[in-house]
Amino acid sequence: MITKIKTESREEWLTLRRQSIGGSDAGTICGYNPYSSKYALWAEKTGAVVPEDISEKEAVRLGNDLEDYAAKRFTEKTGIKVRKVNFTFRNDKYPFAHANIDRDVVGEDAGLEIKTTSNYEYIKLCESGDFPAQWYAQMIHYMMVTEKKKWYLAVLCFGRGFYIFEIERTAEIEKEIEALAGIEKGFWQEVLSRTPPDIDGSKATTEAIGSIFGKGNCETEIDLSGAAEHLYKYKAISGQIKQLENLLEEEKNRIKVFMGEATKGSFGDFGISWKEQKKSTFDSKRFALEHPEIDMSIYYRESTSRVFRFNERKA
Repeated sequence: MITKIKTESREEWLTLRRQSIGGSDAGTICGYNPYSSKYALWAEKTGAVVPEDISEKEAVRLGNDLEDYAAKRFTEKTGIKVRKVNFTFRNDKYPFAHANIDRDVVGEDAGLEIKTTSNYEYIKLCESGDFPAQWYAQMIHYMMVTEKKKWYLAVLCFGRGFYIFEIERTAEIEKEIEALAGIEKGFWQEVLSRTPPDIDGSKATTEAIGSIFGKGNCETEIDLSGAAEHLYKYKAISGQIKQLENLLEEEKNRIKVFMGEATKGSFGDFGISWKEQKKSTFDSKRFALEHPEIDMSIYYRESTSRVFRFNERKA
């Protein structure tokens, strides 16, 4: 059975979002979201990390404000009428999931997802007749929860174009829905059991770990024998990075010598710029010495963070 839930406030809506998996979470769980990670999402869903409020970010506000415009453009271009949906869908078959859809399609068993973007890679994809995998996962998620037969995608690329895509609920799509349901169910079990998913090296995971373990106890020292495998890997990879950095600098120097006094060079898809650049910096130490009467401390921003350092003790 599909249930429609009406929330009375943004706080209620946010609470409902944290209690299950939404469409925008699907791409993250599948590893398609370049701005988040499975671990970071797990940390938010378990309450280990308080998610950032992005509602006032300019890009988010712009996207929200232009949603109505994009919906009108969709109707103008296709002749298909759509209407806003002011409630959340839940489906008894998938208790771990919910769906907040942008628009319901009038006269069709279908929904509409609206995207606005200035991302160059996303725009090039749309121009080539494709769209990001994370948006695809979101549409599959909505079809799973709502059981609708079709989903449309309208993409407004700022200053470049307006593109429309659609997914029909075929036998192949049914398999995709089943696969996504399995992935999401497994992730939600990790949330309920508070079992963290695999750790990756993404910025989102790094920030989540920093938030969870932000404050350290300086009096604590532990035995790292349980992390021996990772210590040896860290040492080996660090050595490889240093070696690659030296090789990279070597090639850069060879190119510089080849260019000589030339400031620009090109070959095929490659382009090099090697120009003089002036940089001005403020000498705060000298200023403080020459103006001891001025309290400079009020101009410094103080921040606290845990610094990770790796060292190998010599025998």
